[in-house]
Amino acid sequence: MFIKLPGGIQLERDESRRVTVFYSYEPVYAHAGEDVTLSCSVDTHVNVTERADSDTIVHLFEGGQSRPESQGDTYRGRARFFSQEIPKGNFSLLLEGVRTADAGVYKCVVYTEQEQRETRGGAIRNFGWAALHTMDYITVQ
Repeated sequence: MFIKLPGGIQLERDESRRVTVFYSYEPVYAHAGEDVTLSCSVDTHVNVTERADSDTIVHLFEGGQSRPESQGDTYRGRARFFSQEIPKGNFSLLLEGVRTADAGVYKCVVYTEQEQRETRGGAIRNFGWAALHTMDYITVQ
């Protein structure tokens, strides 16, 4: 699940013995209206479950299916996982038609039954007609 969070995040990496989350340190550059991919992958397949919180859900994959009904209104129809890649541990998210309002902090949440860890990193630089905006995401295992 990808969710949007308030505030800024520092870059770091955290690994667990069960699952390691991978991400790119390199920023991705996009103009308003372009499509971007927020990378998130793990070293093994895990099931994804919904978490009840007040953050905006960008997209959710649960029970072997994408759950677009869980998306926040501003992301409906614009965000999707590469579902065929999830069994390989790829939880990257495609965000179509980037808007300046999409700027913010994002979290990729990958839960295991045993535990949850956070890995922070990645950035999308949004260059368009507006001023520079930054989107970061956090990966959680």
